[in-house]
Amino acid sequence: MIMRTRFLLVSIFLTGTALTTLAQADLSDPRLEGLDLEYFGRTATYSKASVYYDLTYWRLFTTHQKGWLGGDGVYSTTLPDGNSFWSFGDSFFGLGTEMRNNGRPTNLPRNAAMIQTGEHSFRDFIVLNELCSTNPTDREHYYKGKTWLRHPNAKELSQSDINNGSTDSDRFYWPGDATVIKRDGKVVDFNINKISAAITKAFDALEKQYHPSVIDMIALRVTSDYEDKIKNDMITVEDIQDSVE
Repeated sequence: MIMRTRFLLVSIFLTGTALTTLAQADLSDPRLEGLDLEYFGRTATYSKASVYYDLTYWRLFTTHQKGWLGGDGVYSTTLPDGNSFWSFGDSFFGLGTEMRNNGRPTNLPRNAAMIQTGEHSFRDFIVLNELCSTNPTDREHYYKGKTWLRHPNAKELSQSDINNGSTDSDRFYWPGDATVIKRDGKVVDFNINKISAAITKAFDALEKQYHPSVIDMIALRVTSDYEDKIKNDMITVEDIQDSVE
């Protein structure tokens, strides 16, 4: 879950061999290689532990000022072009405050999605949800979001309700693990790269020009097309193939 607090406690390292020992972690430890950490102190709950900020996490996820502010139920996958696709369950949209709370108008779309293009800041994330308003004079709806993938059987809201920032409570999608039934009956993890590869082969067979980003977007579109074919949280290879075609 993306925490919306000013103090982010994400890494707790037990230190020393004796429980009475209190010391900072050795940041030269090979197990911590690549982590950008800043010492925070100790907590009352874990008095024998040192707590650190994960600064990379902080820059990427907790500094969003408007639009997507945080979400839970997080899943990510690497796309063929090297970018990453992120999906979230319930997500806060709107204007954030310095203390990362909901002191300003926000709403709660039932799911959200992003494309991550880099690892430097929140600006490396492209949010795919449609926004209710980007007009700064419309403070009530400014940067509130709409659910990215709405359930086709959600009926309680009108389009006007959705445009004003209301979100479904009767039926909605949350992200989860995906599995595919192969032709031999074997159940395997879903891999969106295989859909992208099939689409690429189709373009090549027709000798059509394309850009990798177009392939990625078509692959994501395919995943939304076959949702009504999913049974018991699984889908067959044949159903995926039909959607690709």
